[in-house]
Amino acid sequence: YVESSHRDVLRALLANPTIAQARAPDMDQAGAEDNDEFTVTEALPEMDANLEFQKLVGDNQGGDEDDADPDVMWGTQLSEKSLQNVAFRIHQDKVEEVKKAAIEMDYPLMEEYDFRHDTHNPNLAIDLKPTTRIRVYQEKSLSKMFGNGRARSGIIVLPCGAGKTLTGVTAASTVKKGCLVLCTSATSVMQWKYQFQLWAEIPPKNISCFTSDKKEPLDPSASVLITTYTMMSFGGKRSEESG
Repeated sequence: YVESSHRDVLRALLANPTIAQARAPDMDQAGAEDNDEFTVTEALPEMDANLEFQKLVGDNQGGDEDDADPDVMWGTQLSEKSLQNVAFRIHQDKVEEVKKAAIEMDYPLMEEYDFRHDTHNPNLAIDLKPTTRIRVYQEKSLSKMFGNGRARSGIIVLPCGAGKTLTGVTAASTVKKGCLVLCTSATSVMQWKYQFQLWAEIPPKNISCFTSDKKEPLDPSASVLITTYTMMSFGGKRSEESG
């Protein structure tokens, strides 16, 4: 789907022949259709979903002083009125063409992953341990990533020692799908594996390291694969284990 809170934006996009040809009939009955034949959904549930994520990780943290008022975290007051989003469906094999055309029109699209409704990829058996504590700033950064049951593309930037690894582990345990962790060194690979086992409950067979010295077997179902940029980008001849 291509979704926006502004109908004029969708009309402008559909004026592009490439995007218009990529449009597909909307088979989803969850949302109503307006006079422009756009699917109409409520925008407020996205805020509720973010607050639900905040509550989920907040239950594990024992309550910091900023947890009492969600508006403190969000820096905004939630409106009692529901806002509406409009959307139209496109063919899956035309996604890249639509993205390119939208960029050329100065309407870059932000990708989202509807992991809750992904029945194609197997689920990963991972959950945060009951003793895991998530800090407020980690919740805030993750709440920007998740919304309306979807994961957004982007970069989370935190200072050194702020718990970026735990933030990544929490993100992986929220999506519960196969995960690839790219590290800068083999030492970092082992540190990430230790952190996954420290903060989350995950079967040993579902977490694998892949370095020049350590090549653990990858479970055919959903797994966490931790490796280095060098191992992924190496273009020379590989060993049988690497292949």
